[in-house]
Amino acid sequence: MNTPDRNQIPKGKTPDPFVFPQWQEYTLINGLTVVILEDHTFPTINFRLMVPAGGIRDFGIPGLTSLTAELISRGTVTLEGSAIAAEIESYGGRFFSGCQWDASFVFISSLSRYQSRALELLAESIRQPGFREKEVSFLADQRLNNLKMNRDSTSWLAGYVSNKVLFPGHPFENPINGTSESLTKISPGTVRNHFSRWFQPTGSLLIVMGDTHPDKILPQIETHFASWCPEPWEPHQIPPLPLIRHNQIVIADKPDAVQSSIRVTHHGISRKNPDLPAIIVMNTLLGGYFGSRLNLKLREEKGFTYGVRSAFSERLFAGFFTVATDVRNSVTGEAIREIVHEMKYMQTHLPDSKVLSNVRNFLVGRFPSDFETNEQLSQAIMDLKLYGFDEQYFTRLRNQISRITADQVLDAARKYLNPDQACIIVAGKADDIEAQLSEFGNPVQYDLTGI
Repeated sequence: MNTPDRNQIPKGKTPDPFVFPQWQEYTLINGLTVVILEDHTFPTINFRLMVPAGGIRDFGIPGLTSLTAELISRGTVTLEGSAIAAEIESYGGRFFSGCQWDASFVFISSLSRYQSRALELLAESIRQPGFREKEVSFLADQRLNNLKMNRDSTSWLAGYVSNKVLFPGHPFENPINGTSESLTKISPGTVRNHFSRWFQPTGSLLIVMGDTHPDKILPQIETHFASWCPEPWEPHQIPPLPLIRHNQIVIADKPDAVQSSIRVTHHGISRKNPDLPAIIVMNTLLGGYFGSRLNLKLREEKGFTYGVRSAFSERLFAGFFTVATDVRNSVTGEAIREIVHEMKYMQTHLPDSKVLSNVRNFLVGRFPSDFETNEQLSQAIMDLKLYGFDEQYFTRLRNQISRITADQVLDAARKYLNPDQACIIVAGKADDIEAQLSEFGNPVQYDLTGI
């Protein structure tokens, strides 16, 4: 028997080809798109209904779309939310709804022998939502209490202030779940009006995945959804992102904090950016995985933090880029200096060929894990349809990532990192950190009153 050489890293095999599964697609007379993907591996089924009304459509009442979406799974005109939850649980399933910035969704699953009833409950929830006063009040109060708890978190404060600084006057300025001011303004009538205006079949998508067949499930879908009448769809103009001409240094003072939550952030990209494969690789090298430059510097070499991450938040409209970490108060300034240095390094140096190869292999190797379950696949199909991609998009993206060159990484860093105009947000004890931040500009304290 051969004894393995523990001094040598085992050679990895060539990754297996990745092909996104194919589905069948139909359109009902009211414009609702239906996608059916059969999978008879297990006797289960799930339905995901996507409506293209996300937090971007709050229209001056932050959290309204998110709260409306969540309430859809909390009862219908005839059924209490608790009764629906108990019934779905007895079917071995789950039922929930929610909201992202670009869309809202309702998800229901069950054992496949109960698929007719699960579909019926989904249809009743979107066609006849209850929006009971007690449910609206409960959810609004719950979110208000969460806001009170969040005020004690430097990490949450840093994220909150980052959005305020990056997106003043823009819908992205406020938390998607609402503010202490907006949540007190939301009533059942407000929710019903918002729902009637935006939650309709035009542009919506129903994804069916699991142990079923189109011949069986499609007639039931038509029975429940074909009479869902579309309303005139109003064009929605999103205001342009505010122009950030210079970096801003902002402190969210938390006098009892023993560590600082740091955000180095600037405007980012949309999900449809053609350079996304190179951006993914570039960001992974910078701060997107454990072996990234930022983590090796701030955690492994300096011992400042347990971890540091960088990320682009891609949306239908341009989101943001951010580097996020938590460090001791005493090393706040030095940590920021290292973050800015690494961002600039990415713009001036080609990545090492071996490191680049490792990152490409890491991204390609883990790619299938994002599509292992039917729930993951239904989310992926929702993204494909929402952002206008074809069914080969993910297969093509993986192949593009595997071929990204050092020159493409350098070009992506130069185009999409902006260290000189990045805003530096720190939530922590101002008395300990303000002097350290002065080397980056003139720090100002953000007024946290009323959060």
